[in-house]
Amino acid sequence: MAVRGLLESVWKKPKLSQAEGHCIMNLCMASRYDPDPARRRTDFACPSTWRRAKWIPERWKKWRQLRPA
Repeated sequence: MAVRGLLESVWKKPKLSQAEGHCIMNLCMASRYDPDPARRRTDFACPSTWRRAKWIPERWKKWRQLRPA
């Protein structure tokens, strides 16, 4: 599901599932940790692939460097 579709879906719900909450947190971190205004679907990049959720090592390394202590 594309980010926009996910957001449209969850904003309609009175309460999110645990999985949906974690997904929203990851999107929020992505917008802070890896902004990329040139991207077509979103203006950020995630540390994993969208379809198979495989880690992208160079992106994950960047995220780990930016996380709060």
